[in-house]
Amino acid sequence: MEFSNDIYGAECYPLYLATGSSTTREGTRSTGRILLWINRAHVAGGRLFIAPCDIAAPLEASTVSARIGGYVSDWWFEGTLVDGPDWPRVALNRLVVPGWSSFSNPSFCGRNVAFWQLHNGSQMTAHVVNLFDPRVRSSLAFGRVAVDESDMGWGVPPASWDQECTSATFRSESNQRTVMAPRAR
Repeated sequence: MEFSNDIYGAECYPLYLATGSSTTREGTRSTGRILLWINRAHVAGGRLFIAPCDIAAPLEASTVSARIGGYVSDWWFEGTLVDGPDWPRVALNRLVVPGWSSFSNPSFCGRNVAFWQLHNGSQMTAHVVNLFDPRVRSSLAFGRVAVDESDMGWGVPPASWDQECTSATFRSESNQRTVMAPRAR
């Protein structure tokens, strides 16, 4: 496997806590505070799962729609709003899912996440895991999968889900397989 050594960067977005609003001629404006910078988020069953960002330069955004460059965590976390000394803050608990790595390129649907696992240098296994109980999983060995010249997750295509979130289809350059979502225990 060969990798490119380009500088990695991603867009980061504010996770914003609105504390009020004001009305102007231009419309309604929210007031509040940025709690955390994130790259992606998924909500399931009232729970928030996020890929946080480290922003490239300190910045306080003035709008909810702000975005800046940064570096995305290899890991996903469950975020919980907790009281802080002055403001609420987001407590992050890392999702502990065996096989998850920077190559996983997760795809979320409801309470499930589909992701790739790289092992033995070039062998891939497709997994579908219940977010609320990561021990509940379905897996399928895929064999060798070509990874685009990257050491990040987008080197493999994300799985696509059916509308009911009951199965995820994984594709490689020469293969396509469907993995059924596990049933909760």
